[in-house]
Amino acid sequence: MILYGNIIDRLMYINYNLPKLLLTTNNKESNIWHDRLGHPGISVLNSMGLPTNISNCLVCQRNKSHQLPYSNHFEEAKFPLDCRHLDLVGPISPEYLSGCSYFLTIVDQAKGFKII
Repeated sequence: MILYGNIIDRLMYINYNLPKLLLTTNNKESNIWHDRLGHPGISVLNSMGLPTNISNCLVCQRNKSHQLPYSNHFEEAKFPLDCRHLDLVGPISPEYLSGCSYFLTIVDQAKGFKII
């Protein structure tokens, strides 16, 4: 038997606690597995018995950058509705009585007026 699992709510949950000997690979294949598994960290690769010598993964390097997406300074708005900041929040739990699970905040920068 190679795999076994249980079916719960029409989904099959596979038991992946297999002997490590079934999961052998070489250095070139470790980069391929790293890509195919969605660029997991070293602890995940160790738990699967895969080699952890991932070399020069550009996707991982880009995702570890710490550059802020926006500057911390906004241009000052001179007139109402000249500049607005919006933020969609959700899903939240528990839902509102109306059944909504998201809300939108709008802030007018000139007057500080807020709508939720």
